[in-house]
Amino acid sequence: MAVDQGIHYELRAMISFPDVLTPLAATRPPARVVLLDQDLALIAVTAEVAASLHCSHVRPPRETGFRALTAGVHGALRVASMAGPIAYIEADYIGRDGWQAAAVWSEDSIVYGPEYLHPTESFPPGGAPITEALRRLGATRVARADEFVAVGLGRHRNTAAWHQAALTTTS
Repeated sequence: MAVDQGIHYELRAMISFPDVLTPLAATRPPARVVLLDQDLALIAVTAEVAASLHCSHVRPPRETGFRALTAGVHGALRVASMAGPIAYIEADYIGRDGWQAAAVWSEDSIVYGPEYLHPTESFPPGGAPITEALRRLGATRVARADEFVAVGLGRHRNTAAWHQAALTTTS
């Protein structure tokens, strides 16, 4: 994950294929789909999107390491995973200081993670949790760019900007 020194990057999102995310967004406004590179797409999980995904009968596991994963988002991930693999990611960085977490669901089960990279940990040689989750969705490196950069996750610096991008591209 390439992040410039001193620049804040924060993201909470569901990532999958457009045909997995589009039905979810269609039934749960204000969720909106943003197309990424390598045939992937993203739904930015703003507070409003999380609130629209209410689900009182599903509880996310406490040990996930996620800071913003609500029961409703967890339930939506499980349901959407029946149509195809879907990742949930969280990241918060200022330069290289920060943390990230990622998991991938498929057929109502977690197939990767949840993995968490603590603020004091170095990026592992094989890739950080978000990079590995993207690999599980089929993303590949392009030249010197890791999967994070290759799919375009550096386009916007925060969850709200991703959500706004979806509103401007789908209107």
